Amino acid sequence: MQFKNHKITEALCAFRFESTIDNIGISLFGEYFNKIKSDGFIHQKDFEPLKFSFQINPSDRSSQNKIEEDNLTMLFTNSEKNFSILIRQNYISFHALKNSYSGWDNFFNNYVKVYLEKYLELESNVSIKNTQMLYLNNFEIDINENLSDYLNCVPNSQNFGESSEFYLLSQSNYKIKPNLDVILKTGLKIEDSTSLKKITLECNCISHKNNVNDDWVKLINQSHDKAYDVFVKVTNDKFKEFIK
Repeated sequence: MQFKNHKITEALCAFRFESTIDNIGISLFGEYFNKIKSDGFIHQKDFEPLKFSFQINPSDRSSQNKIEEDNLTMLFTNSEKNFSILIRQNYISFHALKNSYSGWDNFFNNYVKVYLEKYLELESNVSIKNTQMLYLNNFEIDINENLSDYLNCVPNSQNFGESSEFYLLSQSNYKIKPNLDVILKTGLKIEDSTSLKKITLECNCISHKNNVNDDWVKLINQSHDKAYDVFVKVTNDKFKEFIK
């Protein structure tokens, strides 16, 4: 892995399928759980939907990606490996949590591929709609440092005069031909109790099926490659040295 001291607090890999059945129901989810529980997964019965996007302002609900409340959703967790699987109708996602992400090859081959194929054994006729790869980074810098020293996608506050940055929340959306959607989010806030700026950087790419020959392996690698490419291009050398 290139950046061994990365600040990825969550890596999300998601798959959405074309709607084929009106109501999959608990039965399929139960069958899926039976396939994975011997690997140390438990059914997390009471949980809040995983916050795929950061939330700087607790009252700003628009800064979160939400689980659709009208869909039955189940969460299976493996606390030993800090790995979770979230499943609902026509959707499944895999989450490496608490800085457990150790590179794409390991995440894909030992987790995503293994547990997605177990799902597809139950739903062999589903057709992929799109895939998603999201990297959520959280880190801290000294209060006297500028975020622009670490990320080139934010302005340098010193260009505005003698100033100090104390709050930032931004989102940029891009459509990249022929089939990619890229979302870049950055956030900054200052903890009153410390002399640190808390930073959040989210690099997110959705790859849509563009022709009949696109399979899930091709699409998820597109999602990963572009999300990683965005991360590399918006981070400065200082940040890359920081996580090297």
